[in-house]
Amino acid sequence: MRIKPKSGFLEMDIPLSTEAHFNKHQGLRWGNAVQKADASGVTTFGAAAGFGPGNMQRRGRGGETLDEYGDGSLENFDESVQRKQVHNKQTLGGQILKNEDGKPNYMLGTFRGGRFFPMSGRE
Repeated sequence: MRIKPKSGFLEMDIPLSTEAHFNKHQGLRWGNAVQKADASGVTTFGAAAGFGPGNMQRRGRGGETLDEYGDGSLENFDESVQRKQVHNKQTLGGQILKNEDGKPNYMLGTFRGGRFFPMSGRE
C-alpha cells in the first residue's frame, strides 16, 4: 500500500493468481504495455501506453491465436510469469479526504475466522 499525502491519493496492489481463471493473452498484453510505458516514461495507460491498433491480437487463417510476442511468451506462460512479463496485479486507488469532524476518513479491517474486525482511521 502506498499513501501519497502530497498528491492526496493512496494505492494498494492486489496480486492476481495466474494459476486458474486468468486470461493469459491479456496478462501478457498488459505486461507488455506496462514495460513499454516504463521504458518510455509514460505515466498513463491507453493508446499512448501500447494499446493502439499496432498491438491488437493477430489471428491465423484458421482463427488460431498467433504468439504476437514472437518469443514464445504465450506458449511458455509460467516462464513469462517468472520473468515478470505478465501483468498479475490490480492496483486499487482512492482519494485521501481531508479530516472533517463527525465524518469518517476511511476504514480498514481484517477478517479472522469468518468475522470482520473494523479499524477506524481516527483511532
